[in-house]
Amino acid sequence: MRRFGYGYDDLAGSFRSENADLIAAVRAKMDLPAIPARPGSIWAVGLARNEADIIGETVRHLCSQGVDGVIVMDNGSVDSTAEVLRTLSGTLPVFVGQDRCSAHLQAIKMMILSDHVTAHGARWVVPFDADEFWFGVEGTLAETFRSSPARVMRSRMLNAFPYGKGGEDWVIDPHQHPMGKVAFRTSTTAVPEAGNHDALRRGLRLGGLGILHLPWRSYDQMRKKVAQGAQSLSQPGVRASEGAHWRHLGSLEEAGLRAQWEGLLEGRPQPELGWYPQGEVRSFTREVPSTWPQIEALVRRAPRSE
Repeated sequence: MRRFGYGYDDLAGSFRSENADLIAAVRAKMDLPAIPARPGSIWAVGLARNEADIIGETVRHLCSQGVDGVIVMDNGSVDSTAEVLRTLSGTLPVFVGQDRCSAHLQAIKMMILSDHVTAHGARWVVPFDADEFWFGVEGTLAETFRSSPARVMRSRMLNAFPYGKGGEDWVIDPHQHPMGKVAFRTSTTAVPEAGNHDALRRGLRLGGLGILHLPWRSYDQMRKKVAQGAQSLSQPGVRASEGAHWRHLGSLEEAGLRAQWEGLLEGRPQPELGWYPQGEVRSFTREVPSTWPQIEALVRRAPRSE
């Protein structure tokens, strides 16, 4: 769908002015990395907390898609996330900062990161989560952005999940997740919305991107992610309307959360999880393909048989 987003600039300006004090407070707790100035560049920006099992793979994939730089803000990880990122920064254009704000204020934090790369010449911003693998549908991300007239590009998002007893097998769900994500051409006023599902930024909106999303990877990872999500939503400044499924999951006892996990492995709908198989699934080796057409080939295969 083509939309020009008239009025988005006004909404972005209102967001910045109405939240000026909170934005300043969050910015004071974010130690942004020094980055090189490069006019016309493409930057991926994200937050990570205890994502050591996947963040290295995600960042390497972004670099293979032609982005010029990746900023990851470590939000108090207690696993080896920081070490993984430091290792990557030695060989790839990866820049690591520290996010000392524990509250889940994603829109504000992503806006601050977008402003940071915009000030250093970025033309496109990819606001990614640690469990997302971004693609251009008909080429790399870099090729897609540099050939598109769009100001905001929407993604098709597909989910992949562990499956079967013990979660040792994997499947991919061919049903598009109803809430995709966006990347956007930079401006001095743009504001990514919470969850990165849209951006307050005027201009032509087109499709052309794909995301393979791996939200749940083990029971231990699920349990920790749920606890982190609920804890960050309890911080001052976070609206009570945000993160309903995280709040619910965080209220579950161990047995309840374990039941969610077992249901996921059996392929049964688990609406409380937010991400779950929607129906017939396809076998998936867990090796992330290098192109979106390869993912589309996976979802065209016959459904997994029991």
